[in-house]
Amino acid sequence: MRSEALALTLIIGVPDNQALAVLYPDPSIPWRDAEYFREQHLFMFSGSWYGHMDEPLASVYHVGSEELCAGQVSVVEPVPPEDSLTGQDTGGLRVSGWAVDRQSEKTIRSLVITADGRIAGFAVGGLQRDFGEGAGSKAFLKKARFVEWSGYAHPTPGTPAMEVYAVGNRRNELCLLATVAVPKR
Repeated sequence: MRSEALALTLIIGVPDNQALAVLYPDPSIPWRDAEYFREQHLFMFSGSWYGHMDEPLASVYHVGSEELCAGQVSVVEPVPPEDSLTGQDTGGLRVSGWAVDRQSEKTIRSLVITADGRIAGFAVGGLQRDFGEGAGSKAFLKKARFVEWSGYAHPTPGTPAMEVYAVGNRRNELCLLATVAVPKR
């Protein structure tokens, strides 16, 4: 998994022990230091994504045609308390699926997740799908159309649904990939 996908746990504020353990041997350290990174605009907090959390989608992005992308959301699940660094349900969600830009047939590199019209999370695409042994050479895997994405969302409690948008590879406009139900707690 790309480190950007794992770093989203810090950007979105979801203390997912499993993701942070991949970034650093003691996952409590990056979680503890996240506020400092945020204040100093370091590492994952130096990009534009972080500054757009909880902003209205329309103030940041243009939504284009649904015909620009193809894909689906395959997982929307709460980060369980046993996987949370806090040991509590923080309201954070793991979200993943696959997506492709229809025009270029290239993988989608970034996704935006909204709830009630506001940005509630992000995801990173271009994650290699595990096709298992005997699936073919690395060249085959590089040409695979359906490449996975993974991310996190933190919708407002009581939100019934979220929208997942793919950020287009050519026009930097959004394409609605799916609307999914928010799991009940």
